[in-house]
Amino acid sequence: MFDGSWFVTSPNSNDIFYPPSLPNAWIPLSRCKDTRYGQYDYTRYPQYLNKRSLHLPCIPCRPTHRDHAYSTDLIIWCDFSSPASKVEWTTNPRGQPQGRMPTSFCDDLHDTIHRQRLRLEEEAISRKMCNASTAGLIHEEFMLIELHLNRLRNCTLERSQMQEHFHEVQRAWLTLTGFFDFVSTYQPRLVKVQHTPHIPSADHLVGAFVLDIESAYHLSKAGIPCWLLRPLVEFNATKILALSSAKDWRDLHIQEGCANPPYPTIDTVRASSDEFYDAFLRAAKRPFQSLHTSTRLSQPHIDISDTKRSVYRSAPERTPKPQR
Repeated sequence: MFDGSWFVTSPNSNDIFYPPSLPNAWIPLSRCKDTRYGQYDYTRYPQYLNKRSLHLPCIPCRPTHRDHAYSTDLIIWCDFSSPASKVEWTTNPRGQPQGRMPTSFCDDLHDTIHRQRLRLEEEAISRKMCNASTAGLIHEEFMLIELHLNRLRNCTLERSQMQEHFHEVQRAWLTLTGFFDFVSTYQPRLVKVQHTPHIPSADHLVGAFVLDIESAYHLSKAGIPCWLLRPLVEFNATKILALSSAKDWRDLHIQEGCANPPYPTIDTVRASSDEFYDAFLRAAKRPFQSLHTSTRLSQPHIDISDTKRSVYRSAPERTPKPQR
């Protein structure tokens, strides 16, 4: 892939995905027609591992069986066409369709948010995780969810606005859930890696692309899906069990970003950098900037300093933007 310069392997996934970009590439982030972010949407497609945000690869994919812990929360993976089909659309003076989100969908969103709040609070109490960093993340993300949900419940919105608020509720819920599952399940596994030849089956998570074998080893041992991107010159020295054609975002029905998107570019950021993930939060806050919210939303620094491995101890440096 990438003109034959790279290849991808995975120690724990039979599905091989095409990376969303070259490593460390500069990415112009903008919403697609569906108000999501195409192949760069970290809640829907694996991105490059960011070592300050190790919870993002732990974001769950849509449950596939009824006994899954989140099987009652399927609205979080629901496409916007489901609520849109129940909206009584009218046309505003600008010629745009407008309407109000059905109460039943708002109630379903509220219920799944409440269930997740209870899960997080119980986990925080049982593990004594009530430190400032954890409490701040939970409060900030739930504040963001409530702002978007209140707008959906109480306002007549243009279709694109309603779609954006709906997807931002889903994004915040998935980000919180990735953090919840990381702290409760995957962080202990990463800290106490079992040095055995056995690689457990990957859990049904978004996963991440990595650029070094050590990161791939740790993620795979923890049950987190991962894909190792390597230069083609290393192919002959790699033990390959089976060959597979890579899937990409279009195979998952994800809209690809276009050269002239209907939304302006939010920011130009480097893949896997801190700014990459912060840009999503800035975009989610943008509709409410006039409210002068006092809480600053930011991705948490996941502290796993009790492990001696530098892959978790270090954080990527902030990189300057390219000169225009």
